[in-house]
Amino acid sequence: MLADRRVSRWSQVQGVVLASDQVAMECPVAVVFNGISYAVMMLTPDSLEEFAYGFALSEGLVERLDQIYGVEVNTWKIEMGTAYELDIEISSECAQKMGENRRAMAGRTGCGLCGIESLDKAIRPVKQVMRGVSLTAENIDQAVRQLEQYQPLQSATGGAHAAAWCAASGEILKVYEDVGRHNAMDKLLGYISCQKLDPTNGFVLISSRGSYEIIQKAAALGVSNLVTVSAPTALACELATQAGIYLVGFARPGRQVIYNEPKSES
Repeated sequence: MLADRRVSRWSQVQGVVLASDQVAMECPVAVVFNGISYAVMMLTPDSLEEFAYGFALSEGLVERLDQIYGVEVNTWKIEMGTAYELDIEISSECAQKMGENRRAMAGRTGCGLCGIESLDKAIRPVKQVMRGVSLTAENIDQAVRQLEQYQPLQSATGGAHAAAWCAASGEILKVYEDVGRHNAMDKLLGYISCQKLDPTNGFVLISSRGSYEIIQKAAALGVSNLVTVSAPTALACELATQAGIYLVGFARPGRQVIYNEPKSES
């Protein structure tokens, strides 16, 4: 998922030096449900089947995995390189409802709002999640300290986000990378769903800020614990409170901030 490019590097010591650099690939991916185009997203073109499942579920286009009957990945040559089409077959009931939330425009890299046709559909209500496994600061810190070694694309290019599924112990179990944070999240959520993992028995760690779309996607899949490397937004905090998601931000080695801690049931 890398492309080579000749560059000019400048430093105060060496001045200008010609060199070779690696950059992350970013390709248009058309998302099509039952033959109807829904959106065009910009993705790092790997793990596209996982993305398809995660996108369909986290966007609320289907409610259950068994409402997705199949995913076919097609490749197209275009002037700027390669494009992809995800042909996703869903139940007829879901397809009928899909038109209400159809996106009319091409999305940017994992953009959460591009193409939404009316403002009242911009911020969907979040689902209440089940109470998740308890986390300790030490377990979260263990995962945060390990994350970098699971990010080869970021290491090579400096231009990718990661979404990781972690055990409550802090062990990192699976990581997906993408140029868009929402895309990385959807790939991970697709994996969790397809593997039939319990989304309350661990936590998601994402190498970005905690935007409201990340909370929406987590809640849609029933993820109860979410940790972000950067800050959450005010709306993300409010949605995490509504959904009952344990939200930790500014998770860096040796420090972290709890932004929402659901009250224990009495």
